Amino acid sequence: MLENTAVRALKKLILLHREDGPSPSRTVEWLNMRSWCSGHLHLKCPRRVFSRRSPSKLREVYEKVFQKTADRHSDFSRLARVLTGNSIALVLGGGGASNDTLTQ
Repeated sequence: MLENTAVRALKKLILLHREDGPSPSRTVEWLNMRSWCSGHLHLKCPRRVFSRRSPSKLREVYEKVFQKTADRHSDFSRLARVLTGNSIALVLGGGGASNDTLTQ
């Protein structure tokens, strides 16, 4: 479906994982079969994200959650920074060892 769209937009895939679950593996193999995906993010989610609750119980749970200060180091905070264009990246290049050998 998404492979045939003519829109030239970045299509990022957000993969949700339980905080207490195993680390994801073989993501590259899985993504290679989905050519429409221009990038992906893995997010560790609290158990409550995956639970099934009635709308009233869900509202009650999240009213308590919203009273707390957001953890700026959480994966959801990272996603919010990426989506709003406020993410910061540090790129370090290698090759220091090879440069040392050239000067000796």
